[in-house]
Amino acid sequence: MKLLPPSTIICRVGFCSICAKENRPHTGQLFLTIGSTGIYHVKKAERIAPRYGFTPHLYQLVKSLGDNVVFNHVCGMECSVNIDWDSTNYKWLADVKESYWKRGIMELKDWNALVMYKRDEDYTI
Repeated sequence: MKLLPPSTIICRVGFCSICAKENRPHTGQLFLTIGSTGIYHVKKAERIAPRYGFTPHLYQLVKSLGDNVVFNHVCGMECSVNIDWDSTNYKWLADVKESYWKRGIMELKDWNALVMYKRDEDYTI
């Protein structure tokens, strides 16, 4: 599999300790996600997830280092994202809190598995 270009952002499920402590996600809570074309979307949780703390996350590829990948990740829920309704333009405005991005490193094979794992049949919110 060819490595995605640097700065590519994908959305996958991740664990957020802040959301776990706050018993998130809940039905009706807003979260930020990104589509396959790179367009950001604000969605509303339609049901409670099977386990608290497992929330939509944004993963950004930074660079590859041999057999490893350096990436940034952030939770898409209210702990890391400000979401407001713009009543003038009738659209959602979302702003990721910059200080909440975390840096990580994983093996290239694990990154490729994350990229390819697009649908978890056991997890929807």
